[in-house]
Amino acid sequence: MDYSFSKRIIKHSAYNEKEYSEHTKVYNLFENGNTVGKMVMGPIEKTIEVDTGNYEMGDRSFIVKMIVEQPTGKEVGRYLFPVFSGWFGVRDKLVLDGIEPMQFKENRIRDIFKKATWGQHEFELTNALDSVLYRFKIDLPFLRLTPLPMFEFTGKIETSTDNKLLLLAGCCLIEWGLEKKEIASNTTD
Repeated sequence: MDYSFSKRIIKHSAYNEKEYSEHTKVYNLFENGNTVGKMVMGPIEKTIEVDTGNYEMGDRSFIVKMIVEQPTGKEVGRYLFPVFSGWFGVRDKLVLDGIEPMQFKENRIRDIFKKATWGQHEFELTNALDSVLYRFKIDLPFLRLTPLPMFEFTGKIETSTDNKLLLLAGCCLIEWGLEKKEIASNTTD
Protein backbone atom coordinates (compact mmCIF):
# COMPACT_ATOMS: atom_id res chain seq x y z
CA MET A 1 0.00 0.00 0.00
CA ASP A 2 1.19 3.47 -0.77
CA TYR A 3 0.41 6.38 1.47
CA SER A 4 1.60 9.96 1.51
CA PHE A 5 2.13 12.29 4.42
CA SER A 6 2.83 15.93 5.16
CA LYS A 7 4.33 17.87 8.01
CA ARG A 8 3.15 21.38 8.81
CA ILE A 9 4.30 23.77 11.52
CA ILE A 10 1.69 25.82 13.38
CA LYS A 11 2.96 29.39 13.36
CA HIS A 12 0.02 30.82 15.32
CA SER A 13 -2.24 29.48 18.06
CA ALA A 14 -5.46 28.81 16.08
CA TYR A 15 -5.50 25.97 13.54
CA ASN A 16 -8.47 24.09 12.16
CA GLU A 17 -10.75 25.49 14.86
CA LYS A 18 -8.64 23.80 17.54
CA GLU A 19 -6.23 25.58 19.80
CA TYR A 20 -2.65 24.40 19.42
CA SER A 21 0.51 25.92 20.83
CA GLU A 22 2.85 27.83 18.54
CA HIS A 23 5.50 25.68 16.82
CA THR A 24 3.31 22.58 17.06
CA LYS A 25 4.10 20.01 14.36
CA VAL A 26 1.14 18.39 12.58
CA TYR A 27 1.62 15.27 10.45
CA ASN A 28 -1.29 14.33 8.18
CA LEU A 29 -1.59 10.84 6.66
CA PHE A 30 -3.23 10.51 3.23
CA GLU A 31 -4.57 7.51 1.34
CA ASN A 32 -5.67 8.17 -2.26
CA GLY A 33 -5.63 11.92 -1.54
CA ASN A 34 -7.95 11.64 1.48
CA THR A 35 -6.85 12.43 5.03
CA VAL A 36 -7.00 9.21 7.07
CA GLY A 37 -5.07 10.24 10.19
CA LYS A 38 -3.28 13.01 12.03
CA MET A 39 -0.47 13.26 14.57
CA VAL A 40 0.06 16.43 16.60
CA MET A 41 3.35 17.05 18.45
CA GLY A 42 3.58 20.26 20.41
CA PRO A 43 4.93 21.55 23.69
CA ILE A 44 1.68 20.52 25.38
CA GLU A 45 -0.30 18.31 23.01
CA LYS A 46 1.01 14.97 21.70
CA THR A 47 -1.83 13.06 20.05
CA ILE A 48 -2.61 10.64 17.23
CA GLU A 49 -6.06 10.52 15.62
CA VAL A 50 -6.98 7.62 13.29
CA ASP A 51 -10.16 5.74 12.37
CA THR A 52 -9.54 3.17 15.14
CA GLY A 53 -9.47 5.83 17.87
CA ASN A 54 -7.63 8.69 19.51
CA TYR A 55 -4.31 8.22 21.28
CA GLU A 56 -2.05 10.30 23.46
CA MET A 57 1.72 10.04 23.76
CA GLY A 58 3.20 10.43 27.23
CA ASP A 59 6.48 10.06 29.06
CA ARG A 60 7.11 7.09 31.29
CA SER A 61 10.83 7.83 31.64
CA PHE A 62 13.70 9.41 29.72
CA ILE A 63 14.06 6.35 27.48
CA VAL A 64 10.44 5.09 27.35
CA LYS A 65 7.48 6.98 25.88
CA MET A 66 4.04 5.39 25.87
CA ILE A 67 1.03 5.50 23.54
CA VAL A 68 -2.26 5.52 25.45
CA GLU A 69 -5.75 5.04 24.05
CA GLN A 70 -8.19 7.83 24.91
CA PRO A 71 -10.47 8.00 26.86
CA THR A 72 -9.84 4.51 28.36
CA GLY A 73 -6.22 5.22 29.41
CA LYS A 74 -5.13 1.77 28.19
CA GLU A 75 -1.50 1.60 27.06
CA VAL A 76 -1.43 0.27 23.49
CA GLY A 77 2.22 0.85 22.67
CA ARG A 78 5.53 2.41 23.60
CA TYR A 79 8.69 3.85 22.15
CA LEU A 80 12.01 2.56 23.50
CA PHE A 81 15.05 4.81 23.14
CA PRO A 82 18.19 2.97 24.25
CA VAL A 83 20.75 5.20 25.96
CA PHE A 84 23.35 4.16 23.37
CA SER A 85 20.99 4.57 20.41
CA GLY A 86 22.98 4.50 17.18
CA TRP A 87 26.07 3.01 18.83
CA PHE A 88 26.97 -0.62 18.19
CA GLY A 89 23.86 -1.06 16.02
CA VAL A 90 21.39 -0.38 18.87
CA ARG A 91 18.22 1.15 17.40
CA ASP A 92 15.14 2.94 18.66
CA LYS A 93 12.13 0.61 18.83
CA LEU A 94 8.39 0.94 18.46
CA VAL A 95 6.24 -1.65 20.24
CA LEU A 96 2.49 -1.71 19.52
CA ASP A 97 -0.02 -4.26 20.82
CA GLY A 98 -0.39 -7.15 18.41
CA ILE A 99 2.71 -6.30 16.33
CA GLU A 100 6.20 -7.71 16.69
CA PRO A 101 8.57 -4.93 17.94
CA MET A 102 9.85 -2.76 15.10
CA GLN A 103 13.37 -1.34 14.72
CA PHE A 104 13.74 2.25 13.49
CA LYS A 105 16.67 3.46 11.42
CA GLU A 106 17.70 6.09 8.91
CA ASN A 107 18.92 4.90 5.52
CA ARG A 108 21.82 7.00 4.24
CA ILE A 109 20.92 8.15 0.72
CA ARG A 110 22.55 11.57 0.58
CA ASP A 111 25.76 12.24 -1.30
CA ILE A 112 27.38 15.64 -0.82
CA PHE A 113 28.67 15.48 -4.41
CA LYS A 114 25.23 14.79 -5.95
CA LYS A 115 22.91 17.78 -5.70
CA ALA A 116 19.86 15.61 -6.48
CA THR A 117 20.28 13.88 -3.10
CA TRP A 118 20.57 17.06 -1.01
CA GLY A 119 17.73 17.28 1.51
CA GLN A 120 16.59 13.71 0.76
CA HIS A 121 15.69 11.58 3.77
CA GLU A 122 14.67 7.95 4.15
CA PHE A 123 13.65 6.33 7.43
CA GLU A 124 12.54 2.73 7.94
CA LEU A 125 10.58 0.75 10.52
CA THR A 126 11.12 -3.01 10.19
CA ASN A 127 10.50 -6.32 11.88
CA ALA A 128 10.50 -9.90 10.57
CA LEU A 129 7.03 -9.51 9.02
CA ASP A 130 6.55 -5.89 7.97
CA SER A 131 8.43 -2.85 6.83
CA VAL A 132 7.43 0.78 6.54
CA LEU A 133 9.60 3.04 4.39
CA TYR A 134 9.27 6.84 4.71
CA ARG A 135 10.80 9.02 1.95
CA PHE A 136 10.76 12.80 1.88
CA LYS A 137 12.75 15.83 0.85
CA ILE A 138 13.32 18.95 2.92
CA ASP A 139 14.09 22.02 0.80
CA LEU A 140 16.90 23.61 2.77
CA PRO A 141 18.50 26.95 1.98
CA PHE A 142 22.25 26.91 1.32
CA LEU A 143 22.83 28.66 4.66
CA ARG A 144 20.20 27.88 7.26
CA LEU A 145 19.59 29.30 10.69
CA THR A 146 16.33 27.46 11.30
CA PRO A 147 16.62 24.10 13.13
CA LEU A 148 15.97 21.04 10.94
CA PRO A 149 12.81 19.96 12.84
CA MET A 150 11.17 23.32 12.02
CA PHE A 151 10.97 22.69 8.24
CA GLU A 152 7.76 21.54 6.55
CA PHE A 153 7.74 18.74 3.97
CA THR A 154 5.66 16.11 2.18
CA GLY A 155 6.63 12.53 1.48
CA LYS A 156 5.65 9.00 0.54
CA ILE A 157 5.21 5.86 2.63
CA GLU A 158 5.71 2.40 1.13
CA THR A 159 4.32 -0.42 3.25
CA SER A 160 2.35 -3.66 3.23
CA THR A 161 0.36 -2.77 6.38
CA ASP A 162 -2.82 -0.74 6.67
CA ASN A 163 -2.29 -0.02 10.38
CA LYS A 164 -2.60 3.78 10.42
CA LEU A 165 -1.63 4.05 14.09
CA LEU A 166 1.66 2.33 13.22
CA LEU A 167 2.26 4.66 10.25
CA LEU A 168 1.69 7.83 12.31
CA ALA A 169 3.62 6.47 15.30
CA GLY A 170 6.52 6.09 12.87
CA CYS A 171 6.19 9.78 11.96
CA CYS A 172 6.84 10.54 15.62
CA LEU A 173 10.11 8.61 15.34
CA ILE A 174 10.99 10.66 12.24
CA GLU A 175 10.49 13.85 14.24
CA TRP A 176 12.74 12.60 17.04
CA GLY A 177 15.25 11.43 14.41
CA LEU A 178 15.37 14.93 12.90
CA GLU A 179 15.89 16.41 16.38
CA LYS A 180 18.80 14.00 16.99
CA LYS A 181 20.35 15.02 13.64
CA GLU A 182 20.06 18.70 14.59
CA ILE A 183 21.72 18.08 17.96
CA ALA A 184 24.49 16.06 16.30
CA SER A 185 25.13 18.76 13.69
CA ASN A 186 25.35 21.44 16.40
CA THR A 187 27.86 19.45 18.46
CA THR A 188 30.22 18.92 15.52
CA ASP A 189 30.59 22.63 14.69
